[in-house]
Amino acid sequence: MHADCQKKCLTVHTHEVISLLLCRRFTYEIDTGEPTPAELPREAEALLPQGEPRPFRTALEREGYTLILTATAHRVTEDGIYQLALFDGNPDTPPAAVRRRARAEAFLLSAMLDLSEGRELSCHPLHILYFERGSGKATTVTETPEKKDIADFLRRACRITDTYAPVVIEGMGIRRPSMAALRFPFTERRAGQGELMQAVYRAIRRGTRLYAAAPTGIGKTMSVLYPAVRALGEGHTDKIFYLTPKNTVARAAVSAVTHLSEQGAYIRAVRLYAKETICQKGVLCREDKTACRCHARSEAAYDRAVAELRCLPREHPVITMPDLLRTAAKHGVCPHELAFCYSEIADIVIGDYHYLFDPQIRIRRYFTGGGDYTFLIDEAHNLVERGRDMYSAALTDTDLAAFREWTRAFCINLDGIAEKAHERFVKDLNTVLAEAMHSDGQGGKCAYLYQKALPEDLLDVLMRLTARAEDELAKHRINEEQLYPFFRLLAPIRRFVRCAEAHDGDCTAICTYEAGTFTLKSYCINPAARLAACMDKGRAAVLFSATMEPLHYYESVLGADRHSDSLSLPSPFPEENLAVAVMDGISLRYLDRTDTMHEIISAILTTVRAKKGNYLVFCPSFDYLDTLEKEVRRAAPELQTVTQTRGMSHENRKAFLDRFGRNPSATTVGFAVMGGVFSESVDLTGDRLIGSIVIGVGLPTPTVEREACASYYDEKCDSGREYAYLYPGMNRVWQAAGRVIRTEQDKGVLLLIDDRFREPFYRAMIPPHLRHTLRFVGNSPALAALLHRFWQN
Repeated sequence: MHADCQKKCLTVHTHEVISLLLCRRFTYEIDTGEPTPAELPREAEALLPQGEPRPFRTALEREGYTLILTATAHRVTEDGIYQLALFDGNPDTPPAAVRRRARAEAFLLSAMLDLSEGRELSCHPLHILYFERGSGKATTVTETPEKKDIADFLRRACRITDTYAPVVIEGMGIRRPSMAALRFPFTERRAGQGELMQAVYRAIRRGTRLYAAAPTGIGKTMSVLYPAVRALGEGHTDKIFYLTPKNTVARAAVSAVTHLSEQGAYIRAVRLYAKETICQKGVLCREDKTACRCHARSEAAYDRAVAELRCLPREHPVITMPDLLRTAAKHGVCPHELAFCYSEIADIVIGDYHYLFDPQIRIRRYFTGGGDYTFLIDEAHNLVERGRDMYSAALTDTDLAAFREWTRAFCINLDGIAEKAHERFVKDLNTVLAEAMHSDGQGGKCAYLYQKALPEDLLDVLMRLTARAEDELAKHRINEEQLYPFFRLLAPIRRFVRCAEAHDGDCTAICTYEAGTFTLKSYCINPAARLAACMDKGRAAVLFSATMEPLHYYESVLGADRHSDSLSLPSPFPEENLAVAVMDGISLRYLDRTDTMHEIISAILTTVRAKKGNYLVFCPSFDYLDTLEKEVRRAAPELQTVTQTRGMSHENRKAFLDRFGRNPSATTVGFAVMGGVFSESVDLTGDRLIGSIVIGVGLPTPTVEREACASYYDEKCDSGREYAYLYPGMNRVWQAAGRVIRTEQDKGVLLLIDDRFREPFYRAMIPPHLRHTLRFVGNSPALAALLHRFWQN
């Protein structure tokens, strides 16, 4: 929506009203962009009657403003209204979302045809041409609706306009001016903070991407939010999406928005939560709305719930889970859906990466057509692996067998396609892997093979299976009790098919046979093009992290283009506050780890005995951690230890961190895994942590996928080992190293142990802010002397 506050005139485009109407029906598969005549393919234009597109314009008075409702019909003739619906797919069977949108457009155009000429509503024949972009095929569906249907639809459109127009008016008249006038919320700016803010503001104004390596201490969250809010207030963007990989990062964003609000910015924001977290029905509710009685609630119930959230005081800018649960329970609506409804009037939406990037979970009400959005992508180094996971899928013969047996047991007729799919799957993979099969040393056989293309005939059978299964669902042949197991068993098949349809040169097919199970995986090695396409749904994107070095690597795998900017900032902390020691005489290669264990223990004890306090030891694996922790306790029973375990709950993670208290009366040593939950987004400030010991260079465990990555990047840029192992490994090291110094007052030590740190590649990877105080020490006595001097000073 667009507003000119001086003229007190709002322009409400038809596609926005229709999008709101369809969103209230919980339909995400919609295109929020209205096609203009200039965008229509030449072949599509040829299918329409002779003539020109006809624009409509209707004025409505609301709260002292004139709302101008605009729309464009592709053709209007004596035979009725002709409208094109462009989409990718078979025009004979357009998706339900496409049909709903096309009919909604046609109904609204029918009403506006009469309103624009000042006459009562009448029945106009509506001709909808469903046009497939790729092939140029088209199918025409003609309908002549009743007057009451048109009138009912118009009433709904006006009600939606009445509900949301005040929000737009408030935004243009109050909220945005308050954001434009917002001053930086702190009296002083940290070193590098001003440079980062300028770069963010510039990227939003220009509509480009920014890749920023901003070390801990600059205040990254506020440094990107503040200029983005200012840009929003000045009209350079319409909505901000703050995207995060973890809950801790999202909480930091909520805190920063609240702080900006306290400084005078009138902001509406909402935090989105996974359906499994906030909704009792979870995934089932996402798949089938009838399974949740909340979805039977009227649209008005959601409008009332949103209106109640709007009435919260300005000092409560961010709608979070307690607000959503309380309001949803009062009005009997779904809290998950309520969050999305409120997001339509929000200035800032805080949520996980997958709301933009994951094709299965993406918020289609925003990101099908796109808009003038700004994406602030925090901890962006995580997006590489997350992107690969989002665009990859695996399917096993066990998945197919389970679905086949379940449909047999409940007599669900799939015309034998489930049996054919399972047989074809086993046969094709058995043929492919026959030559690669070898003994696993335990009486069984295993094999793996990667190739560029997926088996086409197998894909055809799997696509027919999912289409047939979804047809059974559409015809309501699956009863309510069968829905959950049906969706659960169909989910891996459907996900694989959707992923396989997008399989291209940036992907590889990985076939494996292990423990009696065949697996076929469509693995996305390079997600750059897919991530870039998602970011193109907005105006600008800012990708930032404390560990995005080397920048050229992250730019290449995170979708940078020739218009993108990059920024690398120095650490704002005093260099003398951190002692960095490298023990480069100890090998941490896998075959040497047992032999060097006693040297590692000596280095750890030398470090933690130099000064009483709290320390973290980061290990290369859980197996190594378990062994090392036991040996350290045996060598120094007086030490207090706490250990990370596999699959820790939220409560256990909190208990782990609580052991690192202030003003410690004894030395506590925590053992954690590099790349785990305690090596990122953990702020143990002051004397809660005075030292980190990082064991190894963090190289990921070799896997089929890693080897496929190495092969791909060797072919692409002759850097396979770097892209698959070295860059990801060193990122883990610097994430763990960054736990020590979190504020300007913090002081501590960082010990890196591995003889590979003296090699040119690894030395070049050491961040600039660590190089000045870094010292190579050959043994524990030399380390003890260095630490003694540091703590004495």
